[in-house]
Formats: sequence, C-alpha cells, structure tokens
Amino acid sequence: MRNINLVFVDDELNNPVRIKLIKKKYDNEFIETHCFDESDTGLAFVLSFEKPTILVLDLKMRDSELQGIEILKKIRETKKKIPVIIKSGNNEITNEDFRELINNDISFFIKKASRGNEKDEEREEEKSIHIAIKSIMKNVSMALEEYVNRRKDKDKIMIMSKSGNKISLSEMLDHVNNETNIGIDFEKSIYKLSIELLQEKN
Repeated sequence: MRNINLVFVDDELNNPVRIKLIKKKYDNEFIETHCFDESDTGLAFVLSFEKPTILVLDLKMRDSELQGIEILKKIRETKKKIPVIIKSGNNEITNEDFRELINNDISFFIKKASRGNEKDEEREEEKSIHIAIKSIMKNVSMALEEYVNRRKDKDKIMIMSKSGNKISLSEMLDHVNNETNIGIDFEKSIYKLSIELLQEKN
C-alpha cells in the first residue's frame, strides 16, 4: 500500500485524459493520486483516510454546494496538519478570502495561469507538491536524527543499502541530511516502515 494520498479537488477534473496525465506525473511506489471534480466526494475521501494526505484544492468550484474555503474549514475541524495547496484564478479571490485561507493554515497559494501560460502553473504546482512531500517526510527524518544521535554505538551499527553497500548509522544520517540518493531511499524506507508499524499497532 502506498503511504501518501495526493488528492486533487477541482471542477475541471472531469476529463479522463487530464486525470490520466496527472496520475502518470505523480503516481509512484510512494504516492497514490486521486482526482475529484465534485467537492463533496473529494471532501468525503480526504476525511475518510488516516494516512498522510496532500490536498490540491480549487478555490472556486462551479455547480457545487461547497467552495474551496468551506472545504478547507471542514477539513481543519479534524485534520489540522495536512498540507493544503490552494489554486485560484486572478479574479476569484478577495481580501476576506485571503484572511480565511491564512487563518486555516494553507501551505501554498497558486494562481491559475491564463491560457497559453499553463507551464508556469504546472511548475508551481509540482514545486509545491514536492515541498509538501518533503515536509511530511521531514518529521520522520527528524525522529531518525534524534534516535541516531542518542546511540553511542551509531558508528558501529551497520546497515545494508539497496546497492549492497554496508554503512554505519551515523553515515546513513549524513546521507539523509545531505539528501543524497542513498539518503532519500533510506528515508522512504523508514517512512514506509513507520506507517506499517503504526497500522499494525492500531
């Protein structure tokens, strides 16, 4: 089972081709992407899961009872920490909207691009999602750092990497902190293991 839900709620996601492209871009062994073009089904999905979630939310939903800010407020009633990325057109947001978004702890705000400039919007979206993923994983790496630094034998305990090399716990921590390929792979493995252990415990 993949460990992070990446959820898109946007009324423009009623095109199967577009949904397929989004899934192709973001789905991997670690992330499972879900797309909703109706606010109520998207909200119900987010509220139904306990595993870490990143939400990309359209501010203005056409033909929908719940708008982006209302969805955000309902999510914050029970899920205080999931990263929420808000997308909005230039003329869709007021100063009052901004205050509401800030008060409900959005992670990022992306302006929807005008026709022909979609690449800029895509780059901002990808950057925001990448940062959100790193913030979720950072909590695990911080716990790992605290654990390793408390161990007096951190230079003696050896771990086998995917490539078959043996490295010590302290060397592994250096790889994680320097975001090398070995460190990123190790961090993902620890993250998956921690989720699996928590699920077994519950």
